[in-house]
Amino acid sequence: MSFPLSLGIQVDRLDHETDRVYSRRCWFIANQNPKTINQYLQAEKWSFIDANITFLKCKYSEDVHDKIERMNDQVLYRESDLDFNAFH
Repeated sequence: MSFPLSLGIQVDRLDHETDRVYSRRCWFIANQNPKTINQYLQAEKWSFIDANITFLKCKYSEDVHDKIERMNDQVLYRESDLDFNAFH
């Protein structure tokens, strides 16, 4: 399953990803507003790191946490946004 972005790119869902994790990654990527494939790939990479921090409580360097925090400042999460069924 995938979630389409305006670039015509779709966010692929990993087999083990829960609805909540996948939904958050989609919103994270979309709110980075990637305009090129390279920007999309960077946003996708950081979305995995954000999900690891948020849901798995992983720890990274302070620089990585700071970057994720700045990127999350661009994202407006609402609990309803994280409900996968809202996309159907």
